[in-house]
Amino acid sequence: MERTSNGHPGAPTRRNVHVIGIHSDRGGAGKTTIAANLAYVVARTGAKVAVLDADLQSPGLHTLLGVEPTRILHSVSECVKGRCQLEEVPIDLSRDFELDEGKLWFLPASTDVQTIASILLEGYDVTGFHQSVLRQAKELELDYLILDTHLGINRETLLTLATSDTVLVLLRPADRTHAGAGVLHRIAKSLGVETIPVPKW
Repeated sequence: MERTSNGHPGAPTRRNVHVIGIHSDRGGAGKTTIAANLAYVVARTGAKVAVLDADLQSPGLHTLLGVEPTRILHSVSECVKGRCQLEEVPIDLSRDFELDEGKLWFLPASTDVQTIASILLEGYDVTGFHQSVLRQAKELELDYLILDTHLGINRETLLTLATSDTVLVLLRPADRTHAGAGVLHRIAKSLGVETIPVPKW
């Protein structure tokens, strides 16, 4: 059954791809750790999964997946700057994790300081990037696409929320992230996205 993305006008349709956005208002909540582990666990069930490091300003997902920077020939960061095509970016980690049936692809962000600085200073076409990501998900015939997002609330966050089918909002119970996490939760609900409720402490 084909349908349009949830709340993202103009985005291409996708077939049976469930997009999961993982957010937190501040660092240290375990966002990247959960993204890496969730991708692996779901792929172990036999599903086709891709996990994308959408935190272009401070990428770290490659470390948790055991991918050395020298293995990253192309990145989503270069893609948004027009230096490569998105289909050049995915790294197949299925063999690395000894997956017999499922597939696990990793779409890394660049660790190059100049590329990161360029994105911070000049920005990029967030809408066009998300459209490309959904097209790539369709090309890979994914069952799940997991987005490890940038912290806080900004244009990237809002578009990722609108692109997602399910959003996990994480917080640390020991600090003051409740307000920010609550805002993310309310925004996701207003976009009609299925959310994991934020616990009350």
